[in-house]
Amino acid sequence: MITKRFCIPTPAKEGIYEELVPDIIVNVGHHEWRWSLKFQVTVDIGSRFNLKGYCVMYDVKHPSSRATARWGAHFKSIDSNNWTSKADLPCKERLFQQCYRWIILEYHKLHANEFDWIFELEVEDGKIELAPDAKLFKGASHATLSQSFDSLLQSGLLSDVKLCSEGKAIPAHRAILAARSEFFKAKFKPEWNEETVAIDVSPPVLKEMLRYMYSGSFGESVDIISLLIAADMYLITDLCNELKERIEEGLKLGKPIAPIFEMLKLSVLHNSKHLRSIVLRYISDNREKVLKSKEWTKFQQAHRKEAAEVALDLVNMIG
Repeated sequence: MITKRFCIPTPAKEGIYEELVPDIIVNVGHHEWRWSLKFQVTVDIGSRFNLKGYCVMYDVKHPSSRATARWGAHFKSIDSNNWTSKADLPCKERLFQQCYRWIILEYHKLHANEFDWIFELEVEDGKIELAPDAKLFKGASHATLSQSFDSLLQSGLLSDVKLCSEGKAIPAHRAILAARSEFFKAKFKPEWNEETVAIDVSPPVLKEMLRYMYSGSFGESVDIISLLIAADMYLITDLCNELKERIEEGLKLGKPIAPIFEMLKLSVLHNSKHLRSIVLRYISDNREKVLKSKEWTKFQQAHRKEAAEVALDLVNMIG
């Protein structure tokens, strides 16, 4: 168990605080892990502050890795009035670069001057390792395989089907599509003898969707929301999960990829269950602020049926 103690000033305005406490760096074997504590502060009616704490783990030697490792953490906070709050993150497999919320505090700016934080980090001594899927991020053999499949897609060599979107056709391979997508697995039955499949997404999004299916990656400039809708539509589970994590991380850090009500409208328009679940979770966590906003009123007026369904879903989520 690794214990760190920090005394931090009470944040006095809304915002994202990423440098209130120093990062924690731990060396285990040949691995070097870094934990970063981030805080998000919002203000409710009557100058009541809400503070949410997040913990993110990084691999120092492989900063872009999205693998997993086993760790957990225990937190205790004491304000200047000796009010104590505790929270735990159980020790289990956790993703690198993923925000894990560990505590929510409420305080009044006139009643607290600072927090005394006690942070205990738990790692499985001698057992902490990159998860098996981490090899996907650092293994030369995977890089070569990924490049080979991407090259196969770009060249169209030995293709046996064409995916068509807005008058453009992209050669592809049924075996790879079926292995990566439940939609294509169901479509390419032995009796299927056609040569083309009409795809209901734009050509740029289709290209990025195929790129991910072949190589496991997508471009940095891709439209994340459109790609998630496409992945939902064509049942590409791992792409849905990766995009969902990225969108949720942006929301947690106060840096949304798109306005929350724009995402809600798109989830309704395209019947995207993953996008809808992201929006519902965000609204549930911030319901007092969201449901009193002008944007929610406008959404109710323009989409009465969908707004009623959202309200019902929120009631069910709350319990």
